[in-house]
Amino acid sequence: MNQFLNRVNKSLENLSFRKTVPALLIIILLGFLFFRFFLLGQVYTTDDFLSWFYPWRYYETGSSNSHTFMPGNVLLRDVTILYAPEDRFFNESIKSGILPLWNPYNLCGLPLQAVGYPNLLNPLRVMLHLLFPPGAAHTWILIISLLLSGLGANMFLRSIKLSRLSSAFGGMVWMLSGFVIAYMQYEYVPLAAANLAWGLYFAELLFGQGRKIHIFSLALIFGSLLLVGMWQFILYTGLFIVLYSLFRSIQLKRYNYLAILILVIIMGAAAGAAQLLPSVQLFAQSQRPTFTTDELFAGSRFYPENLLTILIPDFLGHPAKHFYLARVYSGVQNYIDQCAYTGVIPFFLALIGLWNRRRGIAVFMGVSGLLILLFAMGTPVIKNIVLILPGFKNLIPTRILYLFTFCISILSALGLEHLLEKRRQSAALLLIPGSIFLLLTIGLSIFFRKLDYDPQFAKSFLAFFPAIMQMPNYCPDPQAFLRYELMRIFSHFSFKDPSFYIPLSAGWAGILLMFLWCRGKISRSFLAFMLIFLVSVDLIGYGLGLNPSMREDRMFFTPAGIKYLQRDTTFHRVAGLRRMAVPNSLMPYRLYDLAGNAGMMPRRIYELVRGASGDNIPYIMAYLLEGKNYYPPLASFLNIKYHYTDLTHPLPPKWGTKLPVRDMGLYVNERCLPRFFMAGKYQVVKDTGKVLSLMLSPYFVPAERVFLEEEPDSAPAPADEISGEVTVEKYTPNRVDLNVESDKDCFLVMSETYYPGWKAAIDGAPVRIYRADYAFRAIVIPKGVHKVTMEFRPPLFYYGLWVSLAGIITCIGGLLYFKRKRLPASGEKTAPPETLN
Repeated sequence: MNQFLNRVNKSLENLSFRKTVPALLIIILLGFLFFRFFLLGQVYTTDDFLSWFYPWRYYETGSSNSHTFMPGNVLLRDVTILYAPEDRFFNESIKSGILPLWNPYNLCGLPLQAVGYPNLLNPLRVMLHLLFPPGAAHTWILIISLLLSGLGANMFLRSIKLSRLSSAFGGMVWMLSGFVIAYMQYEYVPLAAANLAWGLYFAELLFGQGRKIHIFSLALIFGSLLLVGMWQFILYTGLFIVLYSLFRSIQLKRYNYLAILILVIIMGAAAGAAQLLPSVQLFAQSQRPTFTTDELFAGSRFYPENLLTILIPDFLGHPAKHFYLARVYSGVQNYIDQCAYTGVIPFFLALIGLWNRRRGIAVFMGVSGLLILLFAMGTPVIKNIVLILPGFKNLIPTRILYLFTFCISILSALGLEHLLEKRRQSAALLLIPGSIFLLLTIGLSIFFRKLDYDPQFAKSFLAFFPAIMQMPNYCPDPQAFLRYELMRIFSHFSFKDPSFYIPLSAGWAGILLMFLWCRGKISRSFLAFMLIFLVSVDLIGYGLGLNPSMREDRMFFTPAGIKYLQRDTTFHRVAGLRRMAVPNSLMPYRLYDLAGNAGMMPRRIYELVRGASGDNIPYIMAYLLEGKNYYPPLASFLNIKYHYTDLTHPLPPKWGTKLPVRDMGLYVNERCLPRFFMAGKYQVVKDTGKVLSLMLSPYFVPAERVFLEEEPDSAPAPADEISGEVTVEKYTPNRVDLNVESDKDCFLVMSETYYPGWKAAIDGAPVRIYRADYAFRAIVIPKGVHKVTMEFRPPLFYYGLWVSLAGIITCIGGLLYFKRKRLPASGEKTAPPETLN
């Protein structure tokens, strides 16, 4: 016991205060960013986007009028209608002992785990959702992932021999950088940010110092990266780590390490195989379109006017103000994709960082940042070179700015190190950013004054942004509309606006402090403290403005219309008409909804809903707009018992009887078929397009016959009428137990999505599942009384699980066995890692 206590005391003595300062700084800054969680008990999510729609709009407006309520941050709509509902479903499922591989509540069912989000296999996510309610678990994921990203960047900078002060500064900037903070509530960006920072740290230890143990550390990072939940950021992060590893191998002439890099990638893919394999399977059968290069860059690119937002993030608008100027801001969903802001001071320090004595690292980060920016801007040569890479053709180009902000963060730490090491030489370097910033400030002052005193100039400025000059169809007075837009411009472009004076003031204060340091007027400690203070105030203030919070108990309150639907305990679905479907929003209430929102979904379900809608619905959503090809027979087949709409657009009688619900137009469909019903006839139609046309026809008779795409193994004799009953004994996300009684051999038809991995058994004996009615399931059921079991056991998931287990055990074994062994170097004898020049 005494020996153990002596070891603890010795460890505490070695853990000096100076070593803990970076971690303490990052923790304190996170405390300020999440103060509403720690002090007020609020979680970092919001439900105000629902107030755009009935029945929630009724309670927001207090009446049945069509007043449009504007949420605090429209960009969080996916958090509200996609991720928060899935969080609640995931939270309740795992607390009841079920890993929900299948989501039965949207789109007639879809493979939840294969979609990627909510990443069911992420250990951090599973642990926190087991411990906390969904909102608190979500907030803790944000806190921990940001903490890991800051610490990881700090450790990477320490590994390239930067001082504790500069490393802590770089970690702080990366943790609070604009792209990460703007995308924070989506979870996958801060998780990717943490994996990027730690991946580069272990890559540096492996390729820079040659320790065998870090082969397995880096492989685990690649495996963890596959559990982030958004494939675009997984690809960007993994590619950047690989390129840095290649750079260090070539720079240090350790060419034999390139084979090790391939081994690391293979082991990482093995560790994440349980997520990778099902996702690849779904992607092959999903609705994801193939875009041309021009289509991608026409819809999302970093236009030249956006360069100013690197220094003033809200110059072209802000989502919480509902004001946008530039083309890329005309669709609010693009603001976060365009956010390249890291703070004025870090940006100017990044310019100085290019002259850091660790020239190789500085050049790599500088060249990478420049190429990333040119690609995001759609520069033809860079764009066409990068798009040769596999997987890049279907990615939103501007999201690569995520890596640009990382390069700036690392360069800012290199710049601060250079400033502290070579005080006199840095004075000349400060003249460049100082002059740029002076000209920028003078130009903005002239611009603001011109707006105030020259209305014609303001009109010309408005005309430069055609997106906001599109007159609404209902606008009775174009002149009044123009005056309204002018007033918005005057109120936005003002030095009284914090989005202008905070970055500009922080920038000027920082440049002044750096000049005073170069002249020997202030101490090193004072300079460091003030720079950290100014940058943290700027970036934390920016983050708080983009990330509203609320109390956990306010999430998804239950309106009267929802309560009415919940009282019906039969198995049924609902569908919104007249643009009232809010994908995934009914999922927290355990209501089965035809609408759904997912990055990937089974293609045939999407095509069926799109065909019924008759409109070009977004490819990540499936819901009914006007329902041009949506007829009662299809609604009945899909088990739609209730249709809902807003209070100002009643539905015609064909959709059922209107119910006395005050906060939404709710209609009951008395002809709704059960979710599981029997059909006595079948028809083989191999032309899938013809089947889809038949189902979208007003003459579709679903209970009469089932359409198959192949001849069944044992076809039942045709029967006009089937007497019997189907009762649901058990219904969980991954399993359905049915009791079936029939007087004839027939087909048991299920209006649930056909997808590989579903297994069926009758009285314990496996039977074949057929794709029926274009996108659904059917099995042949013999006459008599039987118990039918349907279970979702996707083979690729379980194969991947075993591969992942083997990969993780291999990595952990390697960490333990190769703890102190080094790799042999090749080629010329290299300098120790301290020189890095």
